[in-house]
Amino acid sequence: ALKDQRRVVTYKRGAPARKEHRELPLLFDQLESGSTPDGFQLYLQPMLSTRAPADACCFEALLRVRDSENNPLPAGRVIAAAEDIGTITSIDRWVLETVLDWLDEHGNRLSSLRMISINISGLSLSSDAFIEHMFRLLERYRHLTHHLIIEMTEGVALQNLERSQSVIRRLQEQGVRIGLDDFGAG
Repeated sequence: ALKDQRRVVTYKRGAPARKEHRELPLLFDQLESGSTPDGFQLYLQPMLSTRAPADACCFEALLRVRDSENNPLPAGRVIAAAEDIGTITSIDRWVLETVLDWLDEHGNRLSSLRMISINISGLSLSSDAFIEHMFRLLERYRHLTHHLIIEMTEGVALQNLERSQSVIRRLQEQGVRIGLDDFGAG
């Protein structure tokens, strides 16, 4: 209602949007309380070179969310809702921590791993608290940072150029590469 500048939004009984709006706050509350929401899962999507697919061992971390009945919720809407209500930094924190924890535990089985790409929301990259937490994590997992690509949208990168340059420089000093997500879309 707030987003559409209306006082009330009405949903028909059984409408998927009604269920989403009921489920998402429960998931976000779990996340904010420090526990991993039951419906959150991370997948590593392979990224292969068409020139040498056997040589590439690259992945993009993707968040998938399921409701209480194990039905998938659209990731785009989950992210948009999290950005609207301000819990996106908690999601980004969880994704980054989960990828680094998993990589620390299982990375030795991926001897040809080159990189894992992680999208970070512009709101998170604008948060001093998130930035400092991210750099504490990267320091703890310094032995893994050369595998990471942090993706940001070009709009975020250009929004506050001086701040973006500072964050990018710090990430590169840690061995992290930078990617522009949706380049040219904005």
